[in-house]
Amino acid sequence: MNEEDIEKSLEVIMPEIEKLNGERELYWDNPDVLWLKYEDFFNDFAFVFERLENFFDIRIEEGQRKLIEEDCSISRNKNRASRLLNFSEYDMEDSEIHGDHINKGEVGGWRTVIPENLHEIVNKKLEWTLKEWGYK
Repeated sequence: MNEEDIEKSLEVIMPEIEKLNGERELYWDNPDVLWLKYEDFFNDFAFVFERLENFFDIRIEEGQRKLIEEDCSISRNKNRASRLLNFSEYDMEDSEIHGDHINKGEVGGWRTVIPENLHEIVNKKLEWTLKEWGYK
């Protein structure tokens, strides 16, 4: 990616982020919304299951957990993404996974896609939102 690519991408996502930030009562302050951060649940299905069970007051049986883990794994989603030509294509019927979207899936993976000398552009443009969402 270059600076122009980053600016174009931010132009696309910023209105959605601003909408989300501007409608606190629908999202952030809504007790019917369960907020999870990728960094908290990356490679930790038990974390997600615990939060879902507590939020919905349900029990997810071990067999069901294994099926969900298999279906939602990074490798399964990488396989889904590989069948799509590029990011503009996505699986609307099943997973909503985009093509060319999953690298390694690791936390902070965006830093390997965007050159280091351009990280500051992203961080500055999203500074308020990052703080609002609990990132330093």
